Amino acid sequence: MELLILVVGLMMLGCGNRQVKQIERTEKDSTEITIKTSYDTVHFKFKWRNADSIPYLFGKPSKDKIAEYQRRFDSLHFTERYGFYDRIEYFRDIPHIIAVNDFVALWFANETPYQDDLDMILWRINECYPLNCSTSETELYQRFSKQIDSLLSYSLGWQWDYNMHASLAALLHQYKVEIYNHRLLDCSNEFKDILIAEHCAWKEYEEALHDVCDKVIIGKDGGSGAPMAYGEFFIESYEQRLISLTDYYFTLGDSNYQPTERHAQISDKMIHRAYSDFFDELINSDYEDYSVEEKQSALKNDMRFWDKWMAERRKVSAQLPMPLKKVYDNCTNNLKRRKLIQIKSRYWGYGICSGFELDCILKKDCSDEELFNYDYQARYDALLIK
Repeated sequence: MELLILVVGLMMLGCGNRQVKQIERTEKDSTEITIKTSYDTVHFKFKWRNADSIPYLFGKPSKDKIAEYQRRFDSLHFTERYGFYDRIEYFRDIPHIIAVNDFVALWFANETPYQDDLDMILWRINECYPLNCSTSETELYQRFSKQIDSLLSYSLGWQWDYNMHASLAALLHQYKVEIYNHRLLDCSNEFKDILIAEHCAWKEYEEALHDVCDKVIIGKDGGSGAPMAYGEFFIESYEQRLISLTDYYFTLGDSNYQPTERHAQISDKMIHRAYSDFFDELINSDYEDYSVEEKQSALKNDMRFWDKWMAERRKVSAQLPMPLKKVYDNCTNNLKRRKLIQIKSRYWGYGICSGFELDCILKKDCSDEELFNYDYQARYDALLIK
């Protein structure tokens, strides 16, 4: 969460003079918002949906809870920093633009319940884009993902929009990770303690990635596209975390569930070799805003906390019965594959990328054979002489 607050703080430097000029109640449960910017004044009239008409994917909150959630989000509408997006033509409808502004405003809330109450966040996502419920956990996951995609479905015109969009997408992916980790823990009483320890190890690893992003990917100056690179890099981190837990979670609810991917085995030795090659190539890095030692130190920390996370996953695996152990181990292998692609591609491909970079790096859906035979420096050199 600290990362996202930092990113949005950077974007505020270039977002213009946005402030809520006037907010007033116009009728029961209705709010009129007037946002005055340096180039326009835009009026919104917003009303919450009838709670009884919403099919909640994760269960309907109590009437008192819904009233509390509405009150807490309405309090955000009264803050000076509300109203980051005011260009109506970029959105499907007024409820959509209000929902996006609500989630952006969450980043600036000082009260921790705004940031930590996943039930409130789930309710807001369902309120914005209600979808019919499902009896299948996999379909539920797909519909929840569709809701998040819907929140992100608006036009992008300026660099500021791309930066904010990437940061909002990272925040929503982070919510998805936390929500599904909670759902996994709720149905794993027997192994709850070791799964909590494994998640804590992942959180430590995620924290180490901040330094990697700063020193290896972004650099000190960053540039106007730095928030976009931050957002996309951490979306990849959250996607890797989801790879590590969703197939296992789905299997708990459906013994007939078949994992989505099966790949050739990725050994720890292969991951370590890729880290080592990357470490050596940092010596010849062609920009010096951070020293070679600083960049290598960040990458060492990355590998150290990755190894710690994998050690915790091995502990979980050792205690699981078949066939759960097999599914869990396959999740770990799919995760390792995605990480190996990332390391071998030298953490390129985040933010504003040239065609050269995109041609040089491995694609997420590359074959196992292509992954195992990929040589970053060889492909880089070959593209240079074309």
